[in-house]
Order: sequence, then structure tokens, then C-alpha cells
Amino acid sequence: MSKITQRPIFDEKMINELAKSVGEILKNHHQYNSLEDCIEDAKDVLEWNWNEDGFKLAKEFDDKGYNGSAQLVDDLDCVSSDASDILKEAEKRWVKENNIKLELEIGAQIVFDVYKKNNESGEIVKLYPETAQYGVWAESLKSPKGTSHYIINFEKVKSTTKTT
Repeated sequence: MSKITQRPIFDEKMINELAKSVGEILKNHHQYNSLEDCIEDAKDVLEWNWNEDGFKLAKEFDDKGYNGSAQLVDDLDCVSSDASDILKEAEKRWVKENNIKLELEIGAQIVFDVYKKNNESGEIVKLYPETAQYGVWAESLKSPKGTSHYIINFEKVKSTTKTT
């Protein structure tokens, strides 16, 4: 088997893709700028803020001369979701290109790293084969099994543990 390339991250290419749709939103709120100028402004803001909510984005665009109205906030609320969709599509392509298959099954006990927690133990409760991720429930979620789970990239699984 050949070496698997690195999982996609939200990069400049994805920012440029997202900036096109955000530029169109901005153009609807700023009739004096060209669409190209709106897209360039969007690229500048999205470079550091692509995962923010509409309010934060509207404040950033207000600093660039756009009217940070309530309507702009509402229109920009979809941006972080759109960014997630763009990244998810890149991950799906990556999984196909690298022919990645999940090897563990629901019920497997694993050790993984998540956020700032190292060596967390949990149980796989859902499979996401299209993005090569596991849904993992752990006691640290402080919620009953079946109500929530972490989404863990397959490459972040450190080990499996035996069940008794």
C-alpha cells in the first residue's frame, strides 16, 4: 500500500472558493464596490476568520467599510457551515484518492487524542467512512451514550483496548 497523503486542512484554495460566495453576499450589501473587490475583501477577512459566525464576520467587514447591518449578519451566518462543507468535500476526495477504509467497527474501545485531551478512552458508536472518521463516545462528554460523540479522524486513533 502506498503512503497516505496528509488529510486536507482548510487552505488558501478553499478560502478562495469560499470568498466567491461571500463576495456575492458583500456585493448585495455594498453597491459601490465591484464583485472582484468584494471577493478580495472576503479573502482578506476569511484568511483568519473562515470559521466565525455572522456577527464576528460582519464586524470584520464593517472595519473594511461594509455596513454591518443585522441583515449582513444573517447573510453571513452560513459562512462557517459553507466552509465546513468545502472541507468535507475535500476530505471525501482525499479518502477516495487514497482508498482509505475504516478498519475498526462500532463497539471497539479505543484510545485517542481530542482537543486538549490526550489518551482519552472511548467507544466507537458511529462510522463516517466517507471522511474516514469515527464517532466516539467517552465519559468525558458527560452525556449518556447515544446522545453525543466526538468525531475522530481515523489517523488520531492511538490504539485499541481490550474489552472484558
